[in-house]
Amino acid sequence: MFSFKIAGGILPSLYIAFSALVDAAPLCPKTINTAGGGLPNTTLPAAVSEGGIKEIQLAQFLENLEVSFFTAGSANITKWGTNGYSNDSIEIVSKIAAVPLIPPCNYSFPVASTKEFFQLAHLIGSAGIGATIGLSDRLATTDPMLTRLVSSILTVESRHDTFFRHVQGDVPNPAPFDTGINDI
Repeated sequence: MFSFKIAGGILPSLYIAFSALVDAAPLCPKTINTAGGGLPNTTLPAAVSEGGIKEIQLAQFLENLEVSFFTAGSANITKWGTNGYSNDSIEIVSKIAAVPLIPPCNYSFPVASTKEFFQLAHLIGSAGIGATIGLSDRLATTDPMLTRLVSSILTVESRHDTFFRHVQGDVPNPAPFDTGINDI
């Protein structure tokens, strides 16, 4: 899925060629329809620094965790039911789970009800928001062309978490600022 270019030197710099990634892995119409849209309209850099690649790998790990959780949750909520939750809860969770992935790890989520699912979804979402704020901050120094792309991810993650808080009856925005996770 990724195309790598290795530069010379004792410790070679590793770059990811985004144009090859986008050309090789376009989103299929079904994914775009289910997720509610396609890739952001932004210019992708031709190369990313070695540190940027590590940051993107971390973001991909977190995305794999989230999509795995929401895919399992979507199936389970159908069994558990949505009593007390909005009728479109399953549809919204399915949209979040629609992102195509590289093969994820195997996860086991300790949830046995729709309520427990949304509680854990909020925790996972909040951690993802903090990690994405830190990611954006670190990439602003090493790979500034990626900050706009990461910002578009941050806004979507925040909307997801707002939904999870709302369906639980919590205040959608618990604080005026989110805290970034700086060192991961």
